[in-house]
Amino acid sequence: MNVFDLFISHSSRRDPDDHELIDALAKALQRRNLRIFVDRLQLKKGQELLSSLDEAMSSSLLGLVVLTRKAVASGWVDYELDVMRRQCAIKRMRILVLRLDSGCTVPRGIRIDDVIDITDRHDITGLADKIVSVIRDISQLREGM
Repeated sequence: MNVFDLFISHSSRRDPDDHELIDALAKALQRRNLRIFVDRLQLKKGQELLSSLDEAMSSSLLGLVVLTRKAVASGWVDYELDVMRRQCAIKRMRILVLRLDSGCTVPRGIRIDDVIDITDRHDITGLADKIVSVIRDISQLREGM
């Protein structure tokens, strides 16, 4: 089983700018030696989709939901968020929301402290630093258990 520091949940129906942001963020985090799961980057053709997603989420410290209007309407993002909520109850997984569309409502059960509103899509370094900080906090909590 692969172990990931971060599972990125997003709508694949979004425009190319969002895919570029997600890819740039994933690369910035990988340069910081984090193990990142992004479906279109990790899944291989012919892989069982649901079991692969479930396994990746269950082995991640942090779930990052990229919140857009299309993500709110996506059955896949909703499914992934439900799985991540269950993982929060089972272990010390944490969900972080990256809100790209300011008009989107934060999903139920998410603390407002766990929402990052993107005002500058070009500050990938600053965003990656915030995520690394959250992952370090989670790791320290787990070590203290």
